[in-house]
Amino acid sequence: MAEILRYCDPNAAAGGNGTTNALSGGNCAYVSLNAWEAATQQDLVTGSNTARVVCSSDDAGSTHAADTTSVSIDGWTTNATCHIAIEAASSHGGKWNNSIYRLNSNYFQIVEGNVRVSGLLIGNNGAAGAYLFHCQPGAEVCDYQFYNVIVINSAASGQFGSIGIEGTPSASSSVKINNCIGITGNTSTGRNARFNHANWVGYIENCNIIGAGYGAGCAMTAGTWHVKNTYSGNHASGSDYATGGTIDYTTCASSDSTNRGAGVTASIAYSTSSGAYFTNVTAGSEDLHIGVSSSLKDVGTDLSADAGWIADGPIDIDGVARTGTWDIGADEYVAAGGSAIPHNPMGFPFFGPLGGPL
Repeated sequence: MAEILRYCDPNAAAGGNGTTNALSGGNCAYVSLNAWEAATQQDLVTGSNTARVVCSSDDAGSTHAADTTSVSIDGWTTNATCHIAIEAASSHGGKWNNSIYRLNSNYFQIVEGNVRVSGLLIGNNGAAGAYLFHCQPGAEVCDYQFYNVIVINSAASGQFGSIGIEGTPSASSSVKINNCIGITGNTSTGRNARFNHANWVGYIENCNIIGAGYGAGCAMTAGTWHVKNTYSGNHASGSDYATGGTIDYTTCASSDSTNRGAGVTASIAYSTSSGAYFTNVTAGSEDLHIGVSSSLKDVGTDLSADAGWIADGPIDIDGVARTGTWDIGADEYVAAGGSAIPHNPMGFPFFGPLGGPL
């Protein structure tokens, strides 16, 4: 099996073939993720290949341009072995970072069934749509793995939410979502994170799903879902988790007061001064690192051997090792002076500005 490795960088000159992360010349990075997708889509299964693209935003100054072109992963032939991997070159540090690669567009849609996304920042440029990060495959068996992804949907209107796992998989299909953050500013009649087909078997582990005071949070309307160490907060009253399929909870939390049994601790405020004790909850400046007094600290479950855990170790969204009793949510609390090692469970360390390991 061979890996087809390519690079994209919105600071690059147009017309490169993506074989290096250079910013100019015939072999420079693709200028957008969409340009990579359009130029390289193929039958990976027949060739026994995997396709991997490393996304960065490097320049000699301080521009660090955003990728503003919407992308749809479609027109490929994949399976669970011959998959597509889309990965960030640098760690975002657990919150939005305008100095690294980020996709600011109408949508990021995945139509193919075997895709892994790691470390990406996905934001909205203000246009309306369905879900900002939207998986909608056709009739095939799917295997999705999403790790350390931050999705912030700030559209003023017309958007259902941050993450949509829909489509019509033909048989039991796997979705693993670890260390991810989904934030939406408009789900007045929609769902922030939605999963809605009977053939989905999903794991949502150590995630934060944050609303804007209305709509539904984690809306599992069909399928079988295992939600663990996850905080869903700031949605409509009683709607941080909206169930329809088969769902079980392990050491989760909500800001609403609904009693969902022993698996969910209710009434943990989405706040900087009580409850979750996040660093910043101001819309547009969210920082969901937790403080020492957080009710999410040291109340989770060790998932390092769990069937739904992607990482090759107990790592949080910053690359910090989870120790002792895990925390709920994407962040593991670290006292001042603690250190983080950027880490990517897809098989390689995050890259530095020129492509070398950090």
